[in-house]
Parts: sequence; structure tokens; C-alpha cells
Amino acid sequence: MSCRINEEIEALVALAPKSQEAGGSDTSAFVDAQDYTEVEFVTVVGALAAGKKVTVELYGGHDATGAGAVKLGEQALVAGAGGLGSGVVRISARVTANRGRYYAVKVSSDSAEPLNIAVLALGRVTHRHADNEGALNI
Repeated sequence: MSCRINEEIEALVALAPKSQEAGGSDTSAFVDAQDYTEVEFVTVVGALAAGKKVTVELYGGHDATGAGAVKLGEQALVAGAGGLGSGVVRISARVTANRGRYYAVKVSSDSAEPLNIAVLALGRVTHRHADNEGALNI
């Protein structure tokens, strides 16, 4: 049985759009992934000068405040010779008991200028909601 994307994926704002200080870093909210089999963080960045880099680190832990969280991985985006008008960095992880139920990302850059950033967290739900269209697919 097929389902609509909004029945399988939940979206949460993990870090509202903001201007990050030049060369700074910001950490998103820790998302409770108890009802997810997988989480993905989509970080949107604004203009980035040539050769400058944005790094997104993924953390998982057992505490909603992030205490004791462990780095699970990282992804980077480097602006080419012409710079970058905007970009997206995606990083994901399967939700497992040993990693904990709370996940967040830390976004940092080596930009000499303030950088506009925002982070969306996507979670694949462990169970699907009932089909509300009243159709039976066999």
C-alpha cells in the first residue's frame, strides 16, 4: 500500500533562519526521534565566498539538552571559484538505541562574512497513519 509523503516524513524546524556570525557556529535544537526510524537534517546556507566552507556535524544522545551527545558524522560544502549564491548540506542517520533518541546538528563556517543559515529536521515515522481517502488498494 502506498502512502503520501506527509504520512511517511515529518518535518520540524530545528534551527530557524538566522544570520550566523562570521566564522561562527550554531547548534540546532535536539530533535526527539523516538517515533522515527531515520532522521535527516537539511541545512540551507546563503551566499558563501569562493573557497569558503560550511561544515555540518551530526550529534546523537540520550538527553534532550544534548548533554553527553556524541558526534556521529559530518558533511561539508565548499564554495567553488565563483562563490556560492546558496546551498544545501544534508546529513542523516538511522535511529538506534545505542545512539539515543535525540539528534541535532552543529553548523560552522570559515566565512569572513555573516552567513544566513536554517536547519530543517526530517523524520521517517515508524508507523503510518490510516489512509484517509477511503480507498482500498489491493
